[in-house]
Amino acid sequence: MEFQIEAELEFELLQNFNLIGNLKEVNIEVTKFETYFQSRVTLAQMNSKVKSMQEPFTKMVNTLLTVGQGLPVPKQFAGELSKTRLFSYDHFLMIETDPKVEKLVTEKVVKVREIFKRELNNFL
Repeated sequence: MEFQIEAELEFELLQNFNLIGNLKEVNIEVTKFETYFQSRVTLAQMNSKVKSMQEPFTKMVNTLLTVGQGLPVPKQFAGELSKTRLFSYDHFLMIETDPKVEKLVTEKVVKVREIFKRELNNFL
């Protein structure tokens, strides 16, 4: 038996890189049905049975998607990222984020300035 499942899947990226989702407009169809014994069941009958399972299937998947899945982002990096965006492409998800570099750059500049001051004072 072969199925074709079409659905709209929405994702959202929450704090701490927790990915949650929601499945909408699910359509499940049996596209190929082959028995290896004599049977009176038709493809139309199989599709009728499968259609009755769409709603429970959607609820089950949405329950799993509501819990979410934490993405494997190391803690030392997670605190240094901002403006995180989630994009959906043909067969994958892409997460784009900007590093929080302002604080780090400011700290480095202050350290370099202190070194220059110290060296200049030693020179004079």
